Amino acid sequence: VQLKDGDSLKKQPGPQGCCHVWVSLRASHVEPDSARARVGFYRTTDAAELLVNDYRLNLAAKGDQYEFLGLVGFLPSGPDEDLDLRLELTDKKGRVLSDNRRIHLLPP
Repeated sequence: VQLKDGDSLKKQPGPQGCCHVWVSLRASHVEPDSARARVGFYRTTDAAELLVNDYRLNLAAKGDQYEFLGLVGFLPSGPDEDLDLRLELTDKKGRVLSDNRRIHLLPP
């Protein structure tokens, strides 16, 4: 399901007391091998970076696009709130694609 601004995501509790959400990405016009993905969470009030997760991955072909399902976005501890979720994908040729959504976190 593609996220829209204002959508809610339910926090998933982790084994060490933190929480995370699951995200996936889909892109076209990229080199699918050895891509770098960045999943970041930012405060909406002042755009402060709360937590950023970096990954190296290979995208799977799906029609004329490529995708990766099931990236874990680790969340900062704290109250449930609205955050900006930013996804950035850099392929091995240095092309950068990015998108962001304002999300609302729900308790586990």
